[in-house]
Amino acid sequence: MRRRLPAALLCLTLVLSLVPAALAADAPAAWAAADVSRAVSLGIVPPDLQKGYAKDITREEFCVLVVRMLGILTGTAPAQNAAPAFSDTQSSYVTEAYRLGIVGGTGGGKFSPRNAVTRQEAAVMLTNAARVLRVYRTSVGVSYFIDAYKMPDWAVESVHFVTAPEVGVMKGTSQNIFDGAGGFTRQQAMVTMVRMLDYAQRSIAQTKRDTSVTVRGKSVWLTMTAAQVQAALGTPTEILSRQGGFSWQVFAADYRDFLMVGFIDGISAAIYTNAAGFEVPGVTCGAAYSEALTVYGRLVEKDCVSVSGREIVDSVLIYGDAYRKAMDVTVAERAKYAIDYAKECFYATNAMRVKRGLAPLAWSNQAAAAAQLHSQDQARNDDLTHTGSDGSKHSTRLERQGVTIWNRTAENCAVGVWDGLNAYALWLNSADHYVALVGNYSYVGCGAAANDRVIYFTQDFYSVR
Repeated sequence: MRRRLPAALLCLTLVLSLVPAALAADAPAAWAAADVSRAVSLGIVPPDLQKGYAKDITREEFCVLVVRMLGILTGTAPAQNAAPAFSDTQSSYVTEAYRLGIVGGTGGGKFSPRNAVTRQEAAVMLTNAARVLRVYRTSVGVSYFIDAYKMPDWAVESVHFVTAPEVGVMKGTSQNIFDGAGGFTRQQAMVTMVRMLDYAQRSIAQTKRDTSVTVRGKSVWLTMTAAQVQAALGTPTEILSRQGGFSWQVFAADYRDFLMVGFIDGISAAIYTNAAGFEVPGVTCGAAYSEALTVYGRLVEKDCVSVSGREIVDSVLIYGDAYRKAMDVTVAERAKYAIDYAKECFYATNAMRVKRGLAPLAWSNQAAAAAQLHSQDQARNDDLTHTGSDGSKHSTRLERQGVTIWNRTAENCAVGVWDGLNAYALWLNSADHYVALVGNYSYVGCGAAANDRVIYFTQDFYSVR
């Protein structure tokens, strides 16, 4: 026994000595510990990834982290009942990341979920996440790497973005080397998720300062979620669809507070109002139009703010890159949403009337039908006119739709603009059309239709005896 006891003690000592080493392997490196701890506490890292921090992260694991990080800012989570996007993974996180445009497949309907992520692939996916959050910027400083010539073209822009000093999401492996084809570990991915979250929050705060629109004490700005907007403004009156996955939430329960907030993937991408007393940074409703041009300069046409009016600022449309991209489509694609464009004319007209102390007009399905048919007639014949191809006048077209008792009617027509808000602005800035907008009418209906070149808009008004 005396000879066996030391051996037993030796075995026990060896077993005990292995425990600290195993625990150390499951702890993040000292340089990553603080950010990994934050990522865990924020809910970015699920329990099954809270180990093996030095392992290369897989494509599926990266999707889990990035979607959970986005959820902190958007308040959304992947749909559990969504059909898988790929044949080789059932992960709802992969499906959501694919839906958001963060990742793509590897060919043949597959995702290769267990493949390791390279540093340049991580840069691209993180940049795509920034685009989802509307915090991607092209005008950032560029970090110089001596191995940049080795990067594939599809990665260069993303590497420049994530390593830019003001973004600071990724760094080189040494001062002047990025090593794009190198591996990317779980702990590195977790650290970059925290950095992306911090950068996004800084950028969103700046966006709030730059793009906020305030109407009677209620403020909204770009990059807000739908839940945040509705908490500020209430339940939308109506939702109008546009191309490119864009939709307007219309808030018109009280036209004195009228706002339209546009969303893409649940994030606000545009804001429109022509309500009385609106305020945007540097310009208020009713200010001289020249003042708006002075404040915004080329931004009126180029970047995020478009102001319309004759001599004074009457309305404001604030938008970012996501909105501009969604609107850059063919006439045929726009034509699919012509009816929603027509409703934009209706809401903008009523907000303008209320601002001028006039009663809002009621929507008339009969007038809308007459307006729609006339828009289709104009589009078919490619002719802007108040006279139908059958010789009819607008009052006759209203009567055909059942408006038989009326004492006055009017009609506005427009072509050469791309949506209902611009059609309204065109009429607002035309003396003859303005008379109809502010006329003593009770009902209005709007229509829009396109041919292969342009969209025709029609607005029919009437009052009853």
